[in-house]
Amino acid sequence: MVIERPIVIVDDDSSQLAVASTVLEAEGFTVHCFTEAASALEHCAREAPALVLSDVVMPVASGFDFHARYAQRFPERTTPFVFLSSLGDPTAMVRGLDAGADDFLRKPIEPAVLTAKVRAILRRRRRAVATTFRGDLSRFPLPSLLRFCEAHGLTGFVDVFDGDVLLALRFRAGQIDDPDADTTLTRISELEKAPFIVHSSPVDFGELGDGHAPRPSSAAETGGVPIGRVSSVRLVRRVFQVETGVFGDEPRFVVSAVSVEGRTVWKHSTRVASDAGAADLAARIDEQHDAIEAKLNARFAEQVLERQTSPSGRREQFHRLFDEGFDKFRGRDYQGAIDSWEHALAIDPSSTSLRVNVRVAREKLAAQR
Repeated sequence: MVIERPIVIVDDDSSQLAVASTVLEAEGFTVHCFTEAASALEHCAREAPALVLSDVVMPVASGFDFHARYAQRFPERTTPFVFLSSLGDPTAMVRGLDAGADDFLRKPIEPAVLTAKVRAILRRRRRAVATTFRGDLSRFPLPSLLRFCEAHGLTGFVDVFDGDVLLALRFRAGQIDDPDADTTLTRISELEKAPFIVHSSPVDFGELGDGHAPRPSSAAETGGVPIGRVSSVRLVRRVFQVETGVFGDEPRFVVSAVSVEGRTVWKHSTRVASDAGAADLAARIDEQHDAIEAKLNARFAEQVLERQTSPSGRREQFHRLFDEGFDKFRGRDYQGAIDSWEHALAIDPSSTSLRVNVRVAREKLAAQR
């Protein structure tokens, strides 16, 4: 069996590298070996591996560090990770599995077990067909993200990247299905800016025996639909959600949907060539998503200008500045009060009472100094 993409093995023990690579190459796999994480990471930037086998205890960067850096650098990928370790500590195994690893193998490596596990993981990954979206909490905060997952009936995972730390939440049918959800949600809620990836896949009922949703593969990796985009744009008092992805097979379209309060208010689609590659599709998604956001922001600017220049809008602005100045005056921020009231006078120069207020504020400011 020959696979298109290689398997990457990282281990500072050259004898263990030789054993693992020999076993897998005998099964028809292409293997690239590295003795430390940094060079393996740079190689993975040039060529996405089908699977990574990584030792846990290594100098400079551990296997856990390598996995976290890989996830942060390539958020669109969900490359299977299998940790190799001679450690018998269950805590280490739990940490690796909770971080998103697919399996854990004890050293010394048993050749038959190694090949069986690799074949099973790759077979499971090829069956999965994922829909994937990316965004950032600065543009799509946690409450919006949770509503998005619920509305889409997500079965899969949400990965949030806090520096080198991967915070993962498991979902089933749009609901959080994770025993550590409270702790993870608390950490995520404290982040004002952090990239995230939403990974979803159809439910494979044959894999639900353990009561957990299988971690899906990335569509960008399996040759399917590339990673999409999701964000939000605020227009005055309403928040609009923008979602862009690729739909259909033949014909294929890049579709952007704009929704507010769960209701779709506008859709825009462009047809793309059936032979367009993943990179071309990803570029089209970004281009169209950015254009939709720009249109919404332009409309927001128009609405603000309309509100400021219309008679009702100018009256509303005048009263807001008047009240704002009064609050500052009561707080003895006399300069702030003068600034607000002078802005209000620019809107309505005929206000005698406001001119008196400005004079009094200037006298108070002089006495304060």
